[in-house]
Amino acid sequence: MLHLDSRCVRAGLAAILGAAVAEPVAHAQDALLVSTNGGAQVLSARFAAFSPAALLRYEPGASAEVHPFAHRQTLDVLVGDGNNNGEFDDAPTNVDAIAWSPSASQWRTPFDLAVSFSTTTRFAGGSVRDGDVVQMQPGGGFVVVASEATLSSVTSTSGIDVDAIAFLPSGELAFSLAEDEVTTDPGLIAANGNDPKLGDETIFAWKPGQPAARIVHTKAALIAMASAAAQQNLSSIVDVTGIALDPANPGEMLFTTGSSSRALGGKVFTTAGGGAIASMNNVPLDAQNSWGLDAQPVLDALEVYAQSKDPVGIRAAMDRIVTPAATPLMVDCYGAAPGSTVQLFVSHARFPAQTPFAMPVGIAGLPFAFLTPGDPLFAQSANIPILRVPISTTGLGAARIPVGQVPPGTSVILQGVDLTTLEATAPIAIDFTAS
Repeated sequence: MLHLDSRCVRAGLAAILGAAVAEPVAHAQDALLVSTNGGAQVLSARFAAFSPAALLRYEPGASAEVHPFAHRQTLDVLVGDGNNNGEFDDAPTNVDAIAWSPSASQWRTPFDLAVSFSTTTRFAGGSVRDGDVVQMQPGGGFVVVASEATLSSVTSTSGIDVDAIAFLPSGELAFSLAEDEVTTDPGLIAANGNDPKLGDETIFAWKPGQPAARIVHTKAALIAMASAAAQQNLSSIVDVTGIALDPANPGEMLFTTGSSSRALGGKVFTTAGGGAIASMNNVPLDAQNSWGLDAQPVLDALEVYAQSKDPVGIRAAMDRIVTPAATPLMVDCYGAAPGSTVQLFVSHARFPAQTPFAMPVGIAGLPFAFLTPGDPLFAQSANIPILRVPISTTGLGAARIPVGQVPPGTSVILQGVDLTTLEATAPIAIDFTAS
């Protein structure tokens, strides 16, 4: 049996892809990175329906619809086999909050995001509570940025659930909570109009090491801002579901709400000028085209994806396949260079977490290969014609991969590389089962 060590794998990948050096592409316009409450489907049907755990990129003025940044299938790989059932099926049901870490790399991968999930999520290395803010790690597991216990302590509340986050230039972590909470902190009570009940619209800021958070914007202030933007006298905005720094107005914040009303749903607001519909690339974020979705979305997590491009990616029609299977596995490719070829690489998965190795110098996109070093399946990938996917003039392509008699209990990792730009996709996992 052919056996390759990790050095051979890296050398082989470099030989397949060539020695050209590819740097992250500087892009002229900004974009938004969002998740939606309840999932979403693009009107064009170019992509399969997105789960609430998917992170989507939207470039105002250029995008006709949202574009996937990370699918739930990718989060399955990054989370690992948290419940020890031998499958990659432990991704969170929803991503509540995202923010680029202050130490984010130029590549802007999922590992550069601080995140908070809607429910307790079991990683291969432990559990993350819905009030924790964490950063996923390339080697598996996570690092805690701010724990639920800490954020509960600095707001003098109990049992909190984080719903939105952003990192401020001051070094503070701004955050909002998913539910109304009662505080015993005199300073917060005074800043909240002498009311101990902190609405879930409230935006706080906390500097690590400090004993207490402060209020940046109260519930009343945010309702007033949304009212000014909507030109209506609103009594509620339901919840603040996402926050980010406003690149068009330094010192101000973008925010989204949990309302599905026509006045608020799918819109991004700014705190600038006492409240207004936000603008990006000179385009109002007023949900006029509903982000290219089949229904007006309720936006959840929110972040600015500065000067970026739509990433190349892959997505499988099924990520859990009953074997033997007569129907081929369909893998869609998107965001590739028009007329290019995407090379798919396959390897057996490893549990409990898939540990990546660094891509060879010159590979743009996600700079990690999640393929298993020493796996003959990886070495054979470049010699299997169906794993070379021709890309159309619109940047799309699809592979039909026969599954046949794959033994139940097998799990594989797929990752692709655009052979024109040398941009790597995020990984996805496929589990094969007997039932």
